[in-house]
Amino acid sequence: LRRQRQMCIRDSGKTAVLIEIACQAGEGKELVVNILCPTGTLVHAYNDRLPDVPNVTVETIHSGLHIRDNDKVVDYAPPSRLRKVDVFLLDEASQIDDDVACKFAQAIKELPQKVIIGIAHDFKQLQAVGGVQNAMRTICASCEPHNTFVLKTVHRTADPGLLAYLAVIRLVQPTRQFLYQYWKRRRWRGDLVSCVRRGLKIAETTGKPFKWFTVTNQGTNEVNIWRWRKKSGSLLY
Repeated sequence: LRRQRQMCIRDSGKTAVLIEIACQAGEGKELVVNILCPTGTLVHAYNDRLPDVPNVTVETIHSGLHIRDNDKVVDYAPPSRLRKVDVFLLDEASQIDDDVACKFAQAIKELPQKVIIGIAHDFKQLQAVGGVQNAMRTICASCEPHNTFVLKTVHRTADPGLLAYLAVIRLVQPTRQFLYQYWKRRRWRGDLVSCVRRGLKIAETTGKPFKWFTVTNQGTNEVNIWRWRKKSGSLLY
């Protein structure tokens, strides 16, 4: 990383790799690391997962680079504190629009020191709100000849049917027939009580927790009530 000074990380598992880089650079190498994120939600996710490592800060790219929405690129002045940073790690670069990407490139170019840059992106996932990412794509393309790591292993699921489904919907708008064929055997018929029973049976059989994801708090409350009734013996089969 020190030799190449630029690195791109693509596809799944990017955040875990950036966390490991930050820990090794901040603690092992005693380098000052700045992790930049496009959203505050991602900043909180990093803070939850990062151990107590010195010299590592996590902030949004707007806060870290002092970017204001009404600033033009020609009028933008990067903060002087960036001169103390040795490593910049940018996560979810695919969510950064052209204006912010240009200011990021300008901030890096104006630094007097040689910094290490790591950019994690997957342009098949979430896109920028503005929908235009030519500048960030250019930045990523300039990094790729130096060091590009494509993470092939998908840790989130081993279900081949789900992986095939995700491979399609990430590229094109699926047809109704395609959605029907995938979901027809994955839909549970019946009322909520019977579905709660089925989930509890699966948990008992596999020995693993069966998790419910609901859209509303009311839905969560109803599922929890029926699960509690089952454990208390008042949910009859």
